[in-house]
Amino acid sequence: MKRSIYGLILAVAILIQGCASKPVQPGQAVQSVSSQAFYSDKTNGKTQQLTLEVVAKKNQRLRIDAKVILGLHIATAVMTNDKLQVAVHAEKKYYVGAANPQSLQKTLGIPLYPLIFHAMLYRQAFRGSGWSCEVKDKKPLKCTQATSGMMITWEDQEDAMMVVADSKTFNLQWKIPPLENIEEKSNFFEIKVPDSYSKLNL
Repeated sequence: MKRSIYGLILAVAILIQGCASKPVQPGQAVQSVSSQAFYSDKTNGKTQQLTLEVVAKKNQRLRIDAKVILGLHIATAVMTNDKLQVAVHAEKKYYVGAANPQSLQKTLGIPLYPLIFHAMLYRQAFRGSGWSCEVKDKKPLKCTQATSGMMITWEDQEDAMMVVADSKTFNLQWKIPPLENIEEKSNFFEIKVPDSYSKLNL
């Protein structure tokens, strides 16, 4: 199970390396969504279906709680502009440190940019690192990276947005309903760590 959630987070993270961040507007709302994701690892044939509960402040703060069938809570990741927190509940481990590719390398196994889900959540075109995007009415339809053969597509459905990412090693399908504005609370972007967890600095 550890490899499945790590694989999903890593896959999405790889997709948006080099993506553009838009300036955060003053007074920007906190938003939340409960979404479904299906991840397939093409290297070993393993698949995982997850519920991803997301709280985000666009391009600024992000919390992801990952759960599997029957609501089993397996991981929590919280990222702000300068801080990363990761709780791996199955292992009772909590990591905290600077939010940068080096800290994500240590916790998840590969160097990544911190705000890994924003470009997909907020339908932002990717720039840099060889990305090329097709845009219509200011919304990206498809982004591809020639060097890796990776492709990301967005499709508007009746009740959600389907984001599909495909590469030689994985396929990710993420169905995202409309995000809802919610009242911001001080504990949204902190993880309450049980005393039984090992606490590790990045």
